[in-house]
Amino acid sequence: MEVIRSFTVGYYPTEMLLAHGDLWVTCSAGNQLYRVDLDGAEPTSIALVDSTGAAITFPSGLALGANGEIYVASNGGDFDGSSENIVSIDPDTQQILQHYEVSGGISVMAYLSDGSLLVPVGFPGGDFTAAPVLLWIDPFSGEIIFELPIDVDTADFPAPSDLKILPDDTALLTIFGGSAIVYRIDLVSRSLHSIYTVPGSDTVQT
Repeated sequence: MEVIRSFTVGYYPTEMLLAHGDLWVTCSAGNQLYRVDLDGAEPTSIALVDSTGAAITFPSGLALGANGEIYVASNGGDFDGSSENIVSIDPDTQQILQHYEVSGGISVMAYLSDGSLLVPVGFPGGDFTAAPVLLWIDPFSGEIIFELPIDVDTADFPAPSDLKILPDDTALLTIFGGSAIVYRIDLVSRSLHSIYTVPGSDTVQT
């Protein structure tokens, strides 16, 4: 195995997304989304800011929308003074199209075939003692369509860590922080389908 090419981006690369022939990368120690031209050009950065122009920090989750827009989430909650923790970006103009106010930390998310955003939120409402919730969000209005609480021990400040959409209209969700359980979600009924305990583990991250 050999390194064919390397890219210089920000500190702590967190999430990657292949879209529009480019590689999109979030780096959690900053407020930039990086666009890597896979044909050879140097990476460019896109500043993530809220509706007042203030920096949105701790960028993490990425998702590709139905119209080609790129959704970027922040895992920082309101540490940067804002609860606008999701933005959508036009990949051509690299301009922010819309801000979404979601209070809490977001590490991952997914754009579903029904046109909604599936967003696992840690410490919802900025409450570190609160259990995570799974939100279905209308990407056009920004309204929360449905909210599903995740029943997990809150002693170790649990937060969603990974999300996988399966072909059978279910999703697998892991919670980092005192949980050795993988949660399977029925995306049609928007309910808990089943849980799987990982033996010999105190926590499951991916």
